[in-house]
Amino acid sequence: MTPDAALVAALLRDGSFRSCIERSGEEISSAYVAGDFHFRSLTLASGPRLVIAVGKDGCGWQGQAARVLIYERAQGGYRLVLSSVSLPERVAATPDGTLNLAAHETANAIVQATYVWNGARYAFSPEHSSIYCVGPQRDNERPYDLPIHFARGTSSIVLRGTAFENCGQDYSFVARAGQRVTIERLTPEPPGLRIPIFLDFRDAASPTSADSAGVAR
Repeated sequence: MTPDAALVAALLRDGSFRSCIERSGEEISSAYVAGDFHFRSLTLASGPRLVIAVGKDGCGWQGQAARVLIYERAQGGYRLVLSSVSLPERVAATPDGTLNLAAHETANAIVQATYVWNGARYAFSPEHSSIYCVGPQRDNERPYDLPIHFARGTSSIVLRGTAFENCGQDYSFVARAGQRVTIERLTPEPPGLRIPIFLDFRDAASPTSADSAGVAR
């Protein structure tokens, strides 16, 4: 499909896309926008009419992945309901409200991110997402996130699992501000092998945003 003037206007509200065009010196037009994205329509079973824009060239790219912008057709224009990136051949949206994207998290790991329609937008669903290595251990697909649940009345837990070279595992738990967390390795490391533990904070709505859930990897 060719984007109409209202869709072009919606795309140009994205600051990084607009500034990319301005830096290129190209004239802003429907034809130019159409050259940077593939567009397709999707009507969800629950009623919303969407337009999915997947980058194919130029300003439609971000790093090593295609930009993915999804808009709901609204009265008088288009409303952005998702902005992300993906390997272009791995963008899959279905009428039941499920969206799958896949992109490199690191040079050695790909995240298969699943989003679900929540009635207003696409929300990241870690319980349906996965991560896998792109090296020799391609068959070691694992959950994107393993939630830690403490038994009632306890404040500690022992975790057991495997970690493959250059492809970690994420564990998450909910903590209140000011709480102290202690992480201890109980198994001795083999000679010459170091297993680092990284902590970050992220919002369950996004695989990359920062908020209040601690993640040990």
